[in-house]
Formats: sequence, structure tokens, C-alpha cells
Amino acid sequence: MAILLLSVTLFGMTLSLAQFGIVTRFNMLNIEQKQTSALLAESCVQYAEIFVAHDPEYLLTQPQEFSVGDHTCTLIAVTKHGSEHTIEAQGISGPGITNLEVIVDSQNGHLISWEEVGSW
Repeated sequence: MAILLLSVTLFGMTLSLAQFGIVTRFNMLNIEQKQTSALLAESCVQYAEIFVAHDPEYLLTQPQEFSVGDHTCTLIAVTKHGSEHTIEAQGISGPGITNLEVIVDSQNGHLISWEEVGSW
């Protein structure tokens, strides 16, 4: 009887550890995809900063996609308020989504604000 109880206990522990390993693997994958989405969104912000540097009156009202390696990022909008441009960019990698709202001074290129937002 004791051997049966010990076997069932060890089997339960083995299943628990196996499940923990699988959950950990999926969590690591989600973290990696979130990091990739953040880098993609940052890439789109850099595209917009280049456009604003070349044309201080640059505006974007329709979303535009850009290729970044094997992925794409989306520049949602670029608006202007005085000398400040607000850049909205999105990166998606699997379930990882990053939405960035960045404000830059178009006169000198200085970063005023950099914020991850839930949505627009």
C-alpha cells in the first residue's frame, strides 16, 4: 500500500513539474514576442523621426506599413502641434503588441515624450 501511495505521489509531482516547464516555455515565448513588438514599434518611430527631420511639415493621416527584416511595423499617424510632432507607431509579433506615442520637437529633433499606450 505504501509503495502505491509513494508511486502516485511521485507521478503527481512529475506531472506538476512537467506542466511548470511547459508554462515557463510559453511565458518565455510571450516575453520574446513582446520584446520583438517593442523593437518593431521603435523602428517605425525612427522612420517617422527621419521623415520629420527632412520635412518639418511632415504629416501622416493614414497608417503606413514598413518592412523591418522579416517583420513589419505600422506607423499609425504623425500629427503636428506647433513645433511638436506626435508619432503613433505599432509593432506586432504574435500575441505581443506594442503601441508607442512619441512627441518630438521638429525644430531641434529633441525627444519630449516616449510612452507605451494601450491603444489610441
